[in-house]
Amino acid sequence: MTNNNYFRKWRTMYFISLIFIGLHASVTIYAANNKTNKTEEIIANNDFCVTFSLSMMNTLYFGIDNPLNISVAGIKPENIEISVTNATQTRSTTGWNIRPTKPGTEVEITVSSLIDGKNVVLERKLFRVQRIPFPLLSIEYTDEQGNKKLFKGGVISKDLLNRATNVVATCDGDLNVEFEFPVLSFALTYYDSEGNERVESVKGSGLTQRELNIINVLANGKTVYIINAMVKGPDGIIRRLPPFDIKTK
Repeated sequence: MTNNNYFRKWRTMYFISLIFIGLHASVTIYAANNKTNKTEEIIANNDFCVTFSLSMMNTLYFGIDNPLNISVAGIKPENIEISVTNATQTRSTTGWNIRPTKPGTEVEITVSSLIDGKNVVLERKLFRVQRIPFPLLSIEYTDEQGNKKLFKGGVISKDLLNRATNVVATCDGDLNVEFEFPVLSFALTYYDSEGNERVESVKGSGLTQRELNIINVLANGKTVYIINAMVKGPDGIIRRLPPFDIKTK
């Protein structure tokens, strides 16, 4: 066999071996991909319209249940499932209650449904987590028309003050949600005509005639302070609020 014939034969065998190795590698990669796809989740396209309805806008509050309703066009509510991060979830009659486990984080809510025997992810959405805002004290009174109003500090006439009913705690600002903070107790402190400090302790939130009489006997321009007000938030935490001053005219 000449050298040229030997070289051609060797080159042919070399290319055949390369083709065989390539085919083997292709089959191995295909099998590996098929194995991976068995555990890979399916992400839906934009054919599904997922609507989140949260009474507290895009904010979840730490320490309480945040009501959440989710609707998906074309899918029955009972066939919708969710999973969450940094929070716990419970079903309710209208949807879910989401309770974040840590403030200052984000909760990711994943919406899915069983479609044609496969679990399909329909949507993912992030919600920020905040602590419940700190409330401030106010005096609730009834005006001349019988409407309930809040006096939030400063100067008030004794006539309006005599219509006061309760010490209340409210959150300022546009929160799109109202939090309840029942007042458990407070103290009324003032200085009498001889300059002695007097303290009247009150259980509950009500301003009785006794407290109103104390304010009425003070000269105009004198200041009465509500101190040591203890309120209970919707998260179960009891808070001591800053003093609240009332100046009469």
